[in-house]
Amino acid sequence: VFADPESKLSKYAPKSWKTSHSGVDASGEPLLQFRLRVQFYVETHLLLRDGLSRLHYYLQLRENVVTYNQPISEEATFLLASYALQADLGDFCEDQHHGHYFDPNLYFPQWLVERVGVAYVMEHAPHMHRDNLGLTRAEAHAQYIREASQQEAPHNLHLYRLRYKKHDPSPQVVTAICARGLDIYEEEPGPLHTSRKLISTLQWSTIGKLSFEKKKFEVRALSYPGKLTFYTTSDEKSKHLLYLCRLTHQFNLALQPRLAEVRRLQEEDRRRYRESYIYSERYAETGGLSDTLGGLRGYLAKTSADQRVSVISNTSSNTTSGIVSDRVLSLDGSE
Repeated sequence: VFADPESKLSKYAPKSWKTSHSGVDASGEPLLQFRLRVQFYVETHLLLRDGLSRLHYYLQLRENVVTYNQPISEEATFLLASYALQADLGDFCEDQHHGHYFDPNLYFPQWLVERVGVAYVMEHAPHMHRDNLGLTRAEAHAQYIREASQQEAPHNLHLYRLRYKKHDPSPQVVTAICARGLDIYEEEPGPLHTSRKLISTLQWSTIGKLSFEKKKFEVRALSYPGKLTFYTTSDEKSKHLLYLCRLTHQFNLALQPRLAEVRRLQEEDRRRYRESYIYSERYAETGGLSDTLGGLRGYLAKTSADQRVSVISNTSSNTTSGIVSDRVLSLDGSE
């Protein structure tokens, strides 16, 4: 759950947190913990202007690559690890970087380490690390973010495990919330690890309605005659899923003008036979991601009637339908 910065901490804390003098439970664990995580993923690293934001974004993708178990080729995992090693350790040095000079579990997915073995990783990863000679830390971060955001094996997304039926013993489907919309995966147990297969991709513009009722989470696509129905483990999780979908959609709609400008600059650079990685002076004039975040809260109220907006019904309760739509709406929310 992403905390609302306007809400009080007590909203997310257990009842004992208010009366506790130490802030820990009987076992010494904190009663309330917050973690810094990426809430809004972007389609391109060029939208990340601030150095500290890029660092946290890179670290989040590092964690996602290691833990998400996303479909990804062996070659891609080694390429990502090589950029991470360059960012963390700098240029490969024979005198310093030999033997087990890094922990494979911090750079590779567990399934890859189990499949090929630690010895294989430690033999081949240094060669790819050496190939990045001269790459600065900022450039290595940018390359990592770009590779980890490829549509063939994306890691710039949130994953939520859902069930096809309310009483299924374990989740069989994974819903990914990303900048473009929703990706639906099916999980299949394997001999070494659970594999994941992409079965559906729904862009925001093709989704007619998202709703929840208690543990039921429904997706209505404009191209499908019926609806996709899944089940979460709690009413609160269903509510959070809908809320995160709504915010992600709104954020990416607000970001479209800047994204279009970045793509225009990229195309200009291609015509000049060079690639602009990040943060050119021209892009700095277009405004950064922080401007979009700052204006997101009042985005809907300021959007004119001829723009495409994302709307959640103002009359929705915790158990009624909400709408995420790309249709042209008037300011009062009528269709």
